[in-house]
Amino acid sequence: HQILFRSSNGKTNHYSAAHRAYLFTSTNLSTPPALKQRAHLNLAWLYLERYKWNENLPAFRENAKRAANEFEKLRVSVTDDKFNYWLEKGTAELHAGRFPSARESFKKVDAQNANALNGLGILAALDRRNEAATRYFEAAIDADNKNPKSHLHLAITMQALGQNGHPPGERAAQSVIKFLAAQ
Repeated sequence: HQILFRSSNGKTNHYSAAHRAYLFTSTNLSTPPALKQRAHLNLAWLYLERYKWNENLPAFRENAKRAANEFEKLRVSVTDDKFNYWLEKGTAELHAGRFPSARESFKKVDAQNANALNGLGILAALDRRNEAATRYFEAAIDADNKNPKSHLHLAITMQALGQNGHPPGERAAQSVIKFLAAQ
């Protein structure tokens, strides 16, 4: 889908044609299950790529909900033990504001996945569980020290805990420096 539905300037185009193809594939009784599953996956990616959050947040969030729905349809069609898109599903659910579902999805990703740990940290911070968020962000940094988002989120969380100017708060300042260096 990315080759067919991306224009030369990198923006998603032909959205209507892609959606029609999805509807045909997913509703046609003679379509093999594997193709239907691929249709759900492709539409989920298309929804996530359609808008950038910093250009149109309401449309981005609406499309994140649609993507989360498609990931859920895919999960149901293949069963949990064969579903390989927990991180993507969790990310779509997080952006859609479906925090309990996102938490469950992120927990099903490899325990050393920095992006999943970062997502769990964000969810903990949104719940104002800053100490738990700090542990998730530190684990994310341990898993991938070059992930700038984890350093930034750790610094923000440590600042919220009041650990920003003196030991052990020096770690917040160090996290900001590492975030800037990774940019």
